[in-house]
Amino acid sequence: MQLLSSHIMQNIYSLVFWRMICCFCFLLTNIQEGRANRIDSLHLALVKTNNIERKANIYLVLAETVKTRSADSGFNYLRKAQQIIGNKATLAFLGQAHLIYGDIWNFQGDVQRSLSEYKAALFCFQRAGVKKQQMILLNMIGNSYSSSGNFAEALKFYLNCKEIAENEKDADMLARLDNNVGKIYAETNDFIKANEYYLKAICAFEKTNDSIKRATVELNLAANYSEIGDQDLANKYLVKASSVLKTIDKKVLSGLSSNIHAHSFFIQKRYSEALQYLFNSLQIVKEHNPEEARGPQQILMARILNNIGRAYYHLGDYRLAKNYLLAGYRLSESLNLLSDNVTAADHLSHSYEKTGQLDSSIYYLRIFKMKSDSLLAIQSINVLKLAEVKMEYEKEAKEKRIQLAYNKVIQRRNQIIFIAIGSSLFALILILMLKLKIESQKKRQLQIEKKHAQLEKKAADAMLETQNKELVTKVMHTTKVNEMVLRIAEKLKKMETGEESANSRIKNDLIKELLVSTNKDENWKEFEIRFQNVQVDFYNRLREKFPDLTTSEIRLCAFLKLNMSTKEISAITYQSERSIVVARYRLRIKLGLTTTDNLTLFLSQL
Repeated sequence: MQLLSSHIMQNIYSLVFWRMICCFCFLLTNIQEGRANRIDSLHLALVKTNNIERKANIYLVLAETVKTRSADSGFNYLRKAQQIIGNKATLAFLGQAHLIYGDIWNFQGDVQRSLSEYKAALFCFQRAGVKKQQMILLNMIGNSYSSSGNFAEALKFYLNCKEIAENEKDADMLARLDNNVGKIYAETNDFIKANEYYLKAICAFEKTNDSIKRATVELNLAANYSEIGDQDLANKYLVKASSVLKTIDKKVLSGLSSNIHAHSFFIQKRYSEALQYLFNSLQIVKEHNPEEARGPQQILMARILNNIGRAYYHLGDYRLAKNYLLAGYRLSESLNLLSDNVTAADHLSHSYEKTGQLDSSIYYLRIFKMKSDSLLAIQSINVLKLAEVKMEYEKEAKEKRIQLAYNKVIQRRNQIIFIAIGSSLFALILILMLKLKIESQKKRQLQIEKKHAQLEKKAADAMLETQNKELVTKVMHTTKVNEMVLRIAEKLKKMETGEESANSRIKNDLIKELLVSTNKDENWKEFEIRFQNVQVDFYNRLREKFPDLTTSEIRLCAFLKLNMSTKEISAITYQSERSIVVARYRLRIKLGLTTTDNLTLFLSQL
């Protein structure tokens, strides 16, 4: 059977020792935050008051007081509080009730129920706008996820809490969050990053003069330096923490010191000394309020048993090693402690191999390989998720900073605009008055120009009318002249006889000359020239709209444009009036006019 690489196994063992120290810190926190026994005084207060809201709140306080000692009593007080207040419960009341429910389930070791209650409480406090309770719950939910190994989710809640704490300028909460984020990085073996957060937390607690919390962070820092092999710095911070914590509870301090020293001796392979400190820790856990913080205490017990078994294995006492490892394995398996299970299974496999129990050795080897693969996969995923969460948070923080800066610019711009508007209001009124005056003058000027334009249009229309009349007169005159010439020519033709004299040639020449003088094409060209001088672009507009019109139809349009009658058109074109009527009918069809449309009016408007 092959062991995993020493580096991987070292990480797993370090994780186990690290979590032992966290559990002792948890016990220390519970002692620090323990409450005096005031159950009797609270029951007396219940008897004296008839106020429903006050009674409900007293039951909440009772549940808070007994939550770590008796889960049943805590649940009973909470039910009574909810029954009394009924539909009158405020969001703050409901949030506090869910918070206590979560604490009770947490102390019972039921992480899932605890998280569910904490999230319900968070929702209530968010709706109520209570920032302080929101921060407490976000931190607690982060702690729950961290304890269960879901570090990426824990980091999300810590960072959300940090955002509120920064806005609220809550230095104490910010320091606690730095400590918790440091634990996450320590859990994922990024000890340098973890130390950065621990040192920030220590500086913050020094500013707030909170020596107890500073000492707990110093213990974490001591464990970290021990992990990376700097025992001098580890001892330095351990001594600093001891000087503060010895005034609180010597047994818990002894337990913390024992675990840190045991870890140090394991690194140095001094297993006999490590055993002494581990048995000291085990004795403290068994003696120290066994009913309080049952969940964390069981976790700590499993880890101590595993480490005692490991120490015996390295010392060659495989029988004792198997006994302690089996006890630790079973307890850690019931608590879903994967890393502890991997450690115990690995050494159990080797212990059974050493004692010749190969079936058991192979069984635990398979368990070890299966669970170690899962653990390594989870650790890798956690590292990636932590990086993703951190990047996402930084991205959102950057976007918020940009948005905040933009909002400030907009606000500043709006202020400047408001000031400018206020200061220039009077000037604007004057400008408006001046503009109204100018507009009035412009209006009068436009009216004058409009009148001039109307007069000019009337003059142009009168001139056009005159020119039309002149053109019509010219056309009529030409028509009459043509008629006269034609009559003369007709008479001269009748004078011709077969016995015509020598003047016959002269007479024929005269007839030809008269016929030439009445050439229709020449007359029409002259008419077109005169017409276009009067009616500019009429032909172009007509051809553009009606490109299918023939030359004769265009000429008919020109005559109709001059408002000439059928008889007048017949005379100038040498066509019968019937032909002109038919031509007008065909023209109406091409122009798309109905029987009700006026052809002459249509052409006059073109």
